[in-house]
Amino acid sequence: MQKKTWFTALLPGAAAALFLSACGQKQDMADAMTKAGAPTIEINDETAESVNQSIVDEETLSASGLPAYVYCGESLLESGVCEFMQDQWNSSLNPGDGGVLVPAPVILETDETDPEDVKVWGNFRMFGYTLSGSTLTETCQGGGRGLLHLKQSGDGYEAVSFDDGTDDAALKTLCEGKSDLYGKFDGTDSDTAGSDLRRARIQYLQDYVNSYGLNIDSYQNAAGETVMIKD
Repeated sequence: MQKKTWFTALLPGAAAALFLSACGQKQDMADAMTKAGAPTIEINDETAESVNQSIVDEETLSASGLPAYVYCGESLLESGVCEFMQDQWNSSLNPGDGGVLVPAPVILETDETDPEDVKVWGNFRMFGYTLSGSTLTETCQGGGRGLLHLKQSGDGYEAVSFDDGTDDAALKTLCEGKSDLYGKFDGTDSDTAGSDLRRARIQYLQDYVNSYGLNIDSYQNAAGETVMIKD
């Protein structure tokens, strides 16, 4: 007999908009989606076949909007970073009707010596998108450079504070004692071929698209450039 799995209805009344937790953390993902306000439903063998056929297509997305981003990777640290970013910027950014906000943090260095003050240096960028065909079109962006302080909490990480490094002088201060760290921030602001920011955008969008089984293969940035996220 097959093991039970979980899916989540993304939006009330959104037919066939189901999340398939294929990232190896089924119960954690179900809990996260329930926390986000979506009902989690346990299914068994009798309904598994219909769930497996519930890939979210363009017509469904057009009617219901893009599903909310939920981190489903294996890194507890990245999960804490993404949760902080959503708490920090989701309320101030508007991706547009039916749109979605997806983080793209560029994590440059971490220090986990003190579990009560885990330090993460990086550029914590958030992007909003709407769907056009099979392309996510950028509609807004936020976030920025700095030092994020987290603490270990149970099996994960909880954000404590954030030191803004938008100003170059402030960023240099945040990088004191870290050899070459300041220079690593080059390439984290520009979405150009080969840049750290582009790699982060592709990675997090790939995870988002694959997690939901979305028929999306690219995104268009603010400069109008279309970037493929699938081979």
